[in-house]
Amino acid sequence: MKVLVDTNVLLRSVQKSHPACRVARQALVTLYRGEHSLFLTSQNVAEFWNVCTRPIDVNGLGLSIDGTDRYTNQLEKFFAILPDSSQVFQTWRRLVVDHDIRRSSPSMCRTSHGSPALKRYTRTR
Repeated sequence: MKVLVDTNVLLRSVQKSHPACRVARQALVTLYRGEHSLFLTSQNVAEFWNVCTRPIDVNGLGLSIDGTDRYTNQLEKFFAILPDSSQVFQTWRRLVVDHDIRRSSPSMCRTSHGSPALKRYTRTR
């Protein structure tokens, strides 16, 4: 099965003092050992970078650029990065309008590599 890994799972997996760290790491290991294909998008990586380098006092991890770069290099080795395309944006636009979705982004709607659209959203109704 193809799995698009959520940015929050990535973030928790590097926060050793966070209560969800162990669960996040175990989930990734279980999926990997279960021979699932694990994917990220450029948006996942950008969100990860943003939170990692943001100061702690504004809900970030307060990591250095060098530290964040090391983690990002590990992500690139462990996960396949899906390419972005105009089709991703068009699919996202159609889904958010058709399903009255708020708080969504294009990376939440993927149809790359023949997989069905993956969605995470908040319905307004």
